[in-house]
Amino acid sequence: MCTTYQGYLQAIAETLRERAAQAKMEVEQLRGITGKAPSLAFQRGILLGYYEVLSTMVSQAEAFDIPLETIGLADFQPDKLLS
Repeated sequence: MCTTYQGYLQAIAETLRERAAQAKMEVEQLRGITGKAPSLAFQRGILLGYYEVLSTMVSQAEAFDIPLETIGLADFQPDKLLS
C-alpha cells in the first residue's frame, strides 16, 4: 500500500476511534440522568454512526486483504462500542 494512503488511513482510524470513545463516554455519563433522554438519544445516534463507519472500515480491509495493523485497527473491536 502506498505510504501516503496508509498514513491517511491510520490518521482517519485514530481520529474516528478517539471520537467514538468520547461518544461512548458521553452516552455512559448521560445514562440514568433524569431529563436527559433527548441528549442521550442524540449521543447514542452519534455513537452508532461511529460504530457503522469503523466496522465498515474493518470489514472492507479484511475483504481487500489489508492487514488491520497497517491502518491502525489491529486491536480494535467495533462491537465493544455498543456494549
